[in-house]
Amino acid sequence: MEKSKFVWIRYIYLYLVTAISIVLILISTIGLVKLALTEYVFNVQDWQEIEAIMPYECGQPKFEQLDKVAKPVVDVTYVDPNGVTMTTEERDACIVKYKEKADATHRNDFKRSFAEFLAMLIIALPLYLYHWGIIRKDSKN
Repeated sequence: MEKSKFVWIRYIYLYLVTAISIVLILISTIGLVKLALTEYVFNVQDWQEIEAIMPYECGQPKFEQLDKVAKPVVDVTYVDPNGVTMTTEERDACIVKYKEKADATHRNDFKRSFAEFLAMLIIALPLYLYHWGIIRKDSKN
């Protein structure tokens, strides 16, 4: 009686670990396929959407208030969020720097996601194969 109880616990453990491993393999495979599709097949560049906020980081045109009508200052200067006046050259340099930073962030996010999904697959696949092998061996006996 005591031995059959342990057999059931063993079977529950083996099937549970196998099922969890299958789920992890599916999640990691779906994640890797999604990364490949968005990056290389469809060339989704959602990371460039942050360029919409770039003008706020690199300054807005400076306006002067004349008779309750806002008109741009003749020599176009820009004001950053801290109120510091920027020249056109400084703003252009800021935009270039901002785009480089956005591109580096995108590459790092891609590498991080790829590493997470790959690690999940590398861990889950041997777990599945080992536990499923035990189940198959037990079922033959």
